Amino acid sequence: MKTTKTTFDFFILKHVRRSILLSLLLSLVTFSAHAERESPALTLASNNVSVTDNTGKNGLNTTAKDCDNLGYEVTLFNPCGDEDATRLWRQTKIVMVAGIGVAGVIALLPEEISKWDKSEYQRGDAFKNWYENVKKGPVWDNDKWYINLIGHPYFGGVYYQAARKSGYNQWNAFTYSALMSTFYWEYGLEAFAEVPSIQDLIVTPVGGWVYGEWAHNKEKEIRAHGNLAMGSKFWGSVALFALDPIGTLDSWCCVGPKVEVTAFNIAYWPAQRQSYTVNGAKDYWGVKLSVQF
Repeated sequence: MKTTKTTFDFFILKHVRRSILLSLLLSLVTFSAHAERESPALTLASNNVSVTDNTGKNGLNTTAKDCDNLGYEVTLFNPCGDEDATRLWRQTKIVMVAGIGVAGVIALLPEEISKWDKSEYQRGDAFKNWYENVKKGPVWDNDKWYINLIGHPYFGGVYYQAARKSGYNQWNAFTYSALMSTFYWEYGLEAFAEVPSIQDLIVTPVGGWVYGEWAHNKEKEIRAHGNLAMGSKFWGSVALFALDPIGTLDSWCCVGPKVEVTAFNIAYWPAQRQSYTVNGAKDYWGVKLSVQF
């Protein structure tokens, strides 16, 4: 049977002033990509010891690393042993796309809940708003208690799980959660709508560490019992999704040849000069996303 591949091109059009946001996000993606490109020269899987060969003027200088006893060494950009940088990078991209959706949902909430001043980001000066908010922060926020004490630790745990289940130890998973919650969310997406928060910078990674490690072990427990929760496979599936939504999305869309992202880049959309009713006769910059099934 001949397989037909269909490519869908989605164009998210933004005015040129808002393209700065897209460039910022792609820059963060590029920075994270080092985790995929860098790896030890030689791995001995039998005893989980990674050996890197460094050849200098005086010959071979071999350094052995015990990947089970890394202590507080950060190996996110130089994976050791069974740490799966490819999986973590793939899930980082899912987090970034999903985060835009989360930001959209928050933007639709009433201001008394979200504490986002809609007049700021609706004016269209996105980069100016981001710069002013970053310059003012961080400050002590007045968000609802359940946003700060439940919402932020939960999403910190989502970041944590992505790294923990990719084979990284607790310290590296905490570091990943802190980096994502600080630079991608607090000083990234959310800074377009509000000033970075002191509580969020602390509670998200720390609470995410506590919740994320509990979720990591609870998920293993559920899977050990045949994916059952309260004796039900349905509630088991619900629990597994809630404990690790990014991992679940990854298994649905991105593990194996089910879906392939063939293009994700900045795109130029020129105005249709012959018609002022198309794009308002303005040039646009945006993101081109092509997905092949």
